[in-house]
Amino acid sequence: MKILLINPYFQAVTKYERIEMPLGLMYLASVLEKANFQVEIIDASVGLKRYFKKNTWHYGDTIDELIVKIKKSQPDIVGLSCIFSMRFPAILEITQKIKKINKKIITVIGGTHPTIFAKQILNDYNFFDYIILGEGEYSFLNLIKIIQSGNSEELKEINGLAYRRKDQILINPKTTFIENLDDLPFPARHLLPVEEYLKDNAPTNWGLGSNRQFSILTSRSCPNRCTFCSMYLIHGAKCRPRSPQNVLDEIEFLVNKYQAKEICIEDDNLTFSKQRIIDICQGIINRGIKIAWNTPNGVAVKHLDYEILKKMKEAGCVSVNLAIESADDYMRNTIIKKNLPQEKIYEIIKACKKVNLKANAFFVLGMPGETKESLENNIKMLDEVHFNGIAVLFATPFPGTELFKWVINDKMISQENLDNIMNGNFILYNKPVIELKNISSSDLIRYKKKMMFTWIKRNFFDIVWSIIQGKNDFFRVSYIIRFLKFYLPSK
Repeated sequence: MKILLINPYFQAVTKYERIEMPLGLMYLASVLEKANFQVEIIDASVGLKRYFKKNTWHYGDTIDELIVKIKKSQPDIVGLSCIFSMRFPAILEITQKIKKINKKIITVIGGTHPTIFAKQILNDYNFFDYIILGEGEYSFLNLIKIIQSGNSEELKEINGLAYRRKDQILINPKTTFIENLDDLPFPARHLLPVEEYLKDNAPTNWGLGSNRQFSILTSRSCPNRCTFCSMYLIHGAKCRPRSPQNVLDEIEFLVNKYQAKEICIEDDNLTFSKQRIIDICQGIINRGIKIAWNTPNGVAVKHLDYEILKKMKEAGCVSVNLAIESADDYMRNTIIKKNLPQEKIYEIIKACKKVNLKANAFFVLGMPGETKESLENNIKMLDEVHFNGIAVLFATPFPGTELFKWVINDKMISQENLDNIMNGNFILYNKPVIELKNISSSDLIRYKKKMMFTWIKRNFFDIVWSIIQGKNDFFRVSYIIRFLKFYLPSK
């Protein structure tokens, strides 16, 4: 039985997106290979970046190019990844075409969007056969084994599966998750054109500087419940870590097999356990692994301290992304529910500077309750402290989040924007979509530009020095031009 896994092509408002290897599909593939199934991965997002329409770029294959590859593969089962809602239109197009190639090909989708809208998707689209809910490695493996055996009665035993039985849509809730992540084999990177990712000319992830960069995941889930986040729907409520030994083995494997120079640790909460992060760092030092690494997905500031940051720096960490979200206490703790005191933020920024570790920060604008005063507090923080980089995003009410419920109940979003989010016809964080009573969308855009300009002004000489040294790929000339066009304040 041949299984084909597909990561879809996508559109973005910039031609500078960096294409990363799809960790989720690689984990699925490694589990299937371990069970002796024949597996292939097609990452349709790799390849050309073409102008699409309305300042939008298309990443990867066209539908016709992808169909040629699917026909050549001749799969029995196709699994499609839809981790973001905005990828769903591509999934619809691809899956319809697959059924036209051969209606006997079994189609399975998984990811955040299908997990949340499983019943609706199966009701509206007859070309999807199964939906995997949440963490998918063993649910997908068990589904394939049952399909192979022909005993459909056993489908009801699969944890986290949505499917049809005659005219009924049946959903087996996702209730169990992989307790020991060390049992999973390393992601099947060998099934992808690794060098195609490494030669990508987009700016490297948060300016590490090298293209020989790989992503890893050392834990799953996060105990925090930020109101804009739906991650727990996929990975469950409990934070599940891999052992330091297992993490170190994968890093060493990437260095030896692929000559990795940099590692992006994509955890939702890498530093949740102080002893674990210190053990990982000490292991890198003890094994003599020469690697630079960072935390592009962000770390919880409240779980950091000087000792952790010092050890991270000694182990090759180049920068930390701090999930601050807002400099305003009310917005950060009451609305977003970070449970993060202002004093802790300043303590960690000071500690980063002391150990010579670059500190970047995430900010989210336009949550319910936002005021001009709260926005001015962001400006004040950027004026007072030194961040090496910042990302300023607009709050987006994705399905499954507490924010989504608020926005729907209080009618704070237009029907058009709601439909676009629900259907996936929405580009992530590109514009304000929540309609606040006291602040307009144009005000939010103006404050975003003001924040970026304040950061540039505060760090101007450091930025220039980084360009002169050529050490920071984040500041290549083409990237700076795009950056300034958007972020400089309007008259």
